[in-house]
Amino acid sequence: MIVYSERLGRTVFFAEDEAAKNALIVAGAEAGSIYTLEEIKLLAKANRQSAITGKELCLLSEAKTVFNGRFIETKNNQKEKK
Repeated sequence: MIVYSERLGRTVFFAEDEAAKNALIVAGAEAGSIYTLEEIKLLAKANRQSAITGKELCLLSEAKTVFNGRFIETKNNQKEKK
């Protein structure tokens, strides 16, 4: 799915998994603008625990892009599942 985010001021891509993300990158999408289903689930979980503001979302997105990173589950989050 491709969405233009007015909040972020750019186009973002939603990919089912890493394979779909890699296909988008090969097609020319910037890695930092692609969110996998797992990343969306983690962001939604974090938002349920403590609301993510628009400003925080922009900062998270910027960090993801600048560091060519991805959102992952931490040990603290894994402990909450038990």
